Amino acid sequence: MDYPQGLTLWPHQAAAVATIDAYLKRRRSAASISRAALVNVPTGGGKTAIIGVAAHWHPCAERVLVLAPRTAIRNQLAKELGGARGFFPRHGFDAAALPKVVKRVSTAIDLADLPERGILVSTIQLIDDLTRSAGKRAAYDRLADWCDAVFVDEGHYEPARSWSRTIRGLRAPAVLVTATPYRNDLKLFEIDSDALHVTRYEALVAAGILRPVVVVEADPTALATQEGFVQSVYDIFVGQYGAAPSAERKLIIRCDGEATVRQIGNVVRAHALGAAGVVCLHERFAPASSQAWERRQPPDPEAADAPAVWVHQHKLLEGVDGPSFHAVAIFDVRGSARALVQQIGRVVRNPQLVAGATALLIDHSNGFLASSWRRYLRYDATLTKAGILRGLDEIAGQLDRTLPGIIYIDRQFRERFVHGPGSEGELLNSLRLPQRCQLWRSTARFSISLLRAASEARFEDASYPFTVLEESEDALTILFTSVDSSPLLQDHYFLERTLHVLIARRVGDTIVFLDTLRVSVIPGHGFR
Repeated sequence: MDYPQGLTLWPHQAAAVATIDAYLKRRRSAASISRAALVNVPTGGGKTAIIGVAAHWHPCAERVLVLAPRTAIRNQLAKELGGARGFFPRHGFDAAALPKVVKRVSTAIDLADLPERGILVSTIQLIDDLTRSAGKRAAYDRLADWCDAVFVDEGHYEPARSWSRTIRGLRAPAVLVTATPYRNDLKLFEIDSDALHVTRYEALVAAGILRPVVVVEADPTALATQEGFVQSVYDIFVGQYGAAPSAERKLIIRCDGEATVRQIGNVVRAHALGAAGVVCLHERFAPASSQAWERRQPPDPEAADAPAVWVHQHKLLEGVDGPSFHAVAIFDVRGSARALVQQIGRVVRNPQLVAGATALLIDHSNGFLASSWRRYLRYDATLTKAGILRGLDEIAGQLDRTLPGIIYIDRQFRERFVHGPGSEGELLNSLRLPQRCQLWRSTARFSISLLRAASEARFEDASYPFTVLEESEDALTILFTSVDSSPLLQDHYFLERTLHVLIARRVGDTIVFLDTLRVSVIPGHGFR
């Protein structure tokens, strides 16, 4: 794959583009294109440049669809891929110098006239909606015929079954690009093991491309009041950088809700160090608020008049990038570890390779956030291609294979249980069921086959291995295994596997139902 030498890619970006290059050439001639490529690059490592170079210059991709999980990310991608900002203009390539026209797709109407060659940028939801009605299906089919390749930014957002089915239905090679590639989130895509690229955060820190994170564990009692929290944050920020937040060195504050975003913003506005401005972001704010600092959508953080402090709940977890973000503080939020990694990802960018640059995490959680970040660093240090492809169900299955075929336990010789065909009769005879069930009156819509399809979709979504022991017009029995970590442990994992059974029997117009994992049945499948 040839692209202009003036586009100076970092080594990890060039390696990722080479992986995509080989994948697209191989998929073009392959009988099946069901396996997706996966590119893992930490936030701030230049994922958009990787997508842009491959989408504009790959010889096997004249017509490219780029998908994002949300409109804000879509809009930013369209600007950067089109040369309006970011990587391409920094290297002297504006829209006129790029080989393909980039078009933002906001509605189905935008797909009425597809270019001979080019790059379309849309949201996954919009394309998924095309498959839901006969009136829009024609647009989806035209898009599938048009498309040579699909790039999915923030590719970990594919656990939704309909999204996965929609992307596969385009019948084009798919490249998933993500900063947080956890296998259980990618389970509905088969990943091409020869088309995996992994870049670690620690490698980009060592290269100076990302800033190392300095974690300051602050007094948790500062959370007692919003004024005390803001003062504590300012004290730590000034202690770290020698000055208050500014347009050149911004501070992000994440809050737990709309009201808190507004309240923290007001405290910052009233503070002696708040003169450099604040913007408060929340999806529930009015589009044209009378308070100029309250916004529904984030402005450009690198604009000359951008405020110094940015307060939000969800708006700055991804899709808003700027090297001027340097520090993050979190007020009373304990979300997922992924959300923490995404939030810290806003403040680690160092595109100018400034020597000695650092990012700052201010932790008022009595060490909870600091501990989560340290565990992420240990995870990142051990991240491998093989590790990405191993979900909890695969790990548990590997443990299973080390067990003996038969043992003496609970006063009996018992054979090892294995999911799969071949022993359905024996397993049916082995079942010992709880003496409880639900009784439902069926409707004309109910059928065993529909219940089986819905149940299998549920098990596949959850990565639960399952075996259908019997199915007829009046009976269904499925064994399935849940795999989770023990709730008794906060910072460690202990895999707990539980065998469950789903049984349905039709007796006249009554359905006898038991699911040992669910309290009730799957709604909308002919029960009442």
